[in-house]
Amino acid sequence: YLENKLKKFVIKNSMSDFVKFLGPMTAHSENILNEYRNADIFVHPSVVAYDGGKEGIPGTIVEAMFSGLTVVSTYHAGIPYIIKDGHTGLLAEENDVEKLHNNISMLINNLDMRKKIGENARKFAVENLDLSVKEKELENIYDNLLNIYSLP
Repeated sequence: YLENKLKKFVIKNSMSDFVKFLGPMTAHSENILNEYRNADIFVHPSVVAYDGGKEGIPGTIVEAMFSGLTVVSTYHAGIPYIIKDGHTGLLAEENDVEKLHNNISMLINNLDMRKKIGENARKFAVENLDLSVKEKELENIYDNLLNIYSLP
């Protein structure tokens, strides 16, 4: 339902040359990584659902950060834990369409800012969000706990 509504909006507002609907894509796939490489800005506004549901930390934001894209998102659930406004991305309050618009416009008009924030995002993602590194750190914690509390 929402996809059709969005497609009609794009056509009605003569945005077809600027907006592509790619359909479902597999995380970490070559297809999605190519889309990240070809993008300038990644926009992912999130809001609390009508039933109170939240997203946590969206994997697509993490992937975009690893790709060096500047992310524009919202202060929602776990997103502010990985995006520091003005440093590793730009944030707006949920449903603040004007602020989202201003953030996107600012990045479109300021290539240096876009590059710097994208570099900061990539560095943060590599240092803090690599699951294989975090998995090893967690295993080390478990190993240490087992060593401390092992029975004689």
